[in-house]
Amino acid sequence: MRHGLFAICLALAPGVTVAKPIDGAQVVALVSSAMHQAGLDAPQLTAPIRAYPPCDHAPSVTPFQGSWTKAELRCTAPTQWRRVIATNASVAPRNARRAGQIAANTQMTLVAARPLLRGQYIAPGDLRRVQAHPRLGALSRLEHAEGRRLQTSLMPDQPLLERHLAPDFDIFEGDKVVLELMTGGIQIGIAATALENGWIGQRIRVLPWNAARNVQAEIVAVGRLRVAPNISSQPAVRE
Repeated sequence: MRHGLFAICLALAPGVTVAKPIDGAQVVALVSSAMHQAGLDAPQLTAPIRAYPPCDHAPSVTPFQGSWTKAELRCTAPTQWRRVIATNASVAPRNARRAGQIAANTQMTLVAARPLLRGQYIAPGDLRRVQAHPRLGALSRLEHAEGRRLQTSLMPDQPLLERHLAPDFDIFEGDKVVLELMTGGIQIGIAATALENGWIGQRIRVLPWNAARNVQAEIVAVGRLRVAPNISSQPAVRE
């Protein structure tokens, strides 16, 4: 009788609560919340069939043996217990997977390291390589750009595109060149200005220094041309 009365008084005592078993839905909610806080996407967990023992505080949830493929729940009161539930989750955090997705959608790209002006020849240090989203015509290798002339100005961090570069000629219009010619069996070189773009082996018009007429000459090397015998000259055309 006294035991029954004590139980009734305990039930009616203010501030005294009796912990309830933790059902399957509560277990799933606890594990999902802990995985989200760890930066993981919680898969569709299977709720345990049997309820877990009562716990008068929220059980701690940690990765089992360091891996979130399983989760471990622990309680210290009113009794100590631990349970392990399989999650079958990917071990890669969301931010790590996101970083992998970003890397997969980007490529190494050349960008201007400083302001670059139209007509400037690209030198070492003018460009740097960064990860960027792919762009049509974007260059990625320094050796494909260094030494070439810009035909448009670039701002810092602006990607370098193939269309920003002048065609990779051996001599460009306006270049100062050496014009070689034979006179009296002696080869001499005089200063001249290229009036056209061209490659080695191609003939272009050049204007010798202090001359009023341009001549056709063959490009024999970068910056050097040779006048072929019996090539007539033409009046210079200045634009």
